[in-house]
Amino acid sequence: MNDLVNVIAQTGASNPASGSLAPVLIHLVPSVGIIVVAVGAFLVWRLRSGARLRWFWAGAAIWAASVISKYVWVALFNKPILEGLYVAVPNSVYFVVGGIYIGLLTGVFEVGMTLAAALIWKQMTRDAARGIAVSVGAGAFEALLLGIMTVAAVFAALALGGQAREQMIATTNQSAQVTHLWWLVAPVDRIIIILCHIASRAIVLFGVARGKWFLPFIAGFFILTAVDAVVGYVYLTGLGESVSRWWVNLVLAPFALFSVFLARWCARHWPDAGSMPDAKEI
Repeated sequence: MNDLVNVIAQTGASNPASGSLAPVLIHLVPSVGIIVVAVGAFLVWRLRSGARLRWFWAGAAIWAASVISKYVWVALFNKPILEGLYVAVPNSVYFVVGGIYIGLLTGVFEVGMTLAAALIWKQMTRDAARGIAVSVGAGAFEALLLGIMTVAAVFAALALGGQAREQMIATTNQSAQVTHLWWLVAPVDRIIIILCHIASRAIVLFGVARGKWFLPFIAGFFILTAVDAVVGYVYLTGLGESVSRWWVNLVLAPFALFSVFLARWCARHWPDAGSMPDAKEI
């Protein structure tokens, strides 16, 4: 596959307007893979549980609200906070603390918003089918949106041609030099992240269904915070440009495995609808 990337890079660089489909195909593989993972996650739970589409959309809406809120915070405060931290502490400490800060943003906004929504609209926690559908909806919608955006970016770069196309090919060629099977990393990464999204939200919704949500919230908060802390550390250190992304996925894999166990446990032990406090059918 790396040889194929090199051939494509040479072809695109020498004749960017050639119209060859090869660059399109090679650059679309990871993006389409992400979309397949997103749709697959939705279909698996939809077919297995029979949950209504509204609960998947509810999860997507919660995700959207939390991400918008998080990016407002990022736009307003991230630069001064990270720059102040960079000046105040040694680099080794900055990378670790900065990564933890980035992870905490995800925990506070995404898991916190899930808890707030569940406490307001307890109907979504009525049974495992609904609760996990909400959780799948959040993770799958994020992946689907990411996949669609990257597909659009690929076609935009190819349509513009010239420098944009050359830059796209050069970036991918660099990734191929660092990461073996680079085209497979993004879909695998999404599988890991979706599993963590599902478990972190499902355990929170499970806690609300039981009427005892504090410890479940801490568990869900820890999962997404830890995952994004790792991602934040890689981003701040620039390791993503020099270290194979498979190593990052290897670090995150235990969280995904634990998430599978936790989500299955929640599904099996979800309280009966009749025992839920203040839950009403809609």
